[in-house]
Amino acid sequence: MPPLPDLKTELKNLGASLVGFADLSRLPDEAVLHTFRERLRGAPTALYGVSIAVAFAPEIVAGLGNGPTRAYYDAYHAANDTLDALASRCARRLEEAGFAAWAQTRANVNAHDTLNEYATRLPHKTVATLAGLGWVGKNALLVTRQFGSAIRLTSVITGAPLPGDAPITVSHCGRCVKCVDICPADALTGVTWQRGMITTNELVDTERCSIVAAALSKNNYGISFDICGKCFYVCPFTQKWLKRREKARADE
Repeated sequence: MPPLPDLKTELKNLGASLVGFADLSRLPDEAVLHTFRERLRGAPTALYGVSIAVAFAPEIVAGLGNGPTRAYYDAYHAANDTLDALASRCARRLEEAGFAAWAQTRANVNAHDTLNEYATRLPHKTVATLAGLGWVGKNALLVTRQFGSAIRLTSVITGAPLPGDAPITVSHCGRCVKCVDICPADALTGVTWQRGMITTNELVDTERCSIVAAALSKNNYGISFDICGKCFYVCPFTQKWLKRREKARADE
């Protein structure tokens, strides 16, 4: 069997901002594991995940203080397209090496793993926490030390024996509630994420968030689409990233 490809280097060269490997045996939901074992026919009992993040451009994020912008809307969709391409490429490279793989692209998730309008069988951010990319913040989004929550995610499920990265099992939000306070929908509960929390129902009223975000985007740039951005714009980890970028540009 061919050796495993250097997925982290390859995916980053193709536009990924962060890549991590997850040992999915740590998942608390055996039914989810069973579903993917059945799907990856011929895969061993052990399952692994590749978590892939793409960060937004800092100038896009810096413009979200007053809510969603047309530039953010365009960047959001561009990031999703990039992530689908990266996940597909990752799965293909694993299959070429002789391992079963399932790319959690939008098309695959929508066709097979959407549980309802706001939930999927195996969320990308669950794979991301197990791959050590970050934790789920009080904004119900993944928070990373490198980019805050200014990222989009995808993931690939595989039987390839990837060297799992150390998972992140605790929140680092502390007492901060900036995202909760700024949420225009009052949709965030302020509950602190804990390991094993697969759904985000305890963190956010997803329906209320969606309705208010759609209204904001309609008012701001004329398209009713449920993205807002204020909760990750205000996150201290996002702001630290923006300040680092500003300093780096000033030093050039």
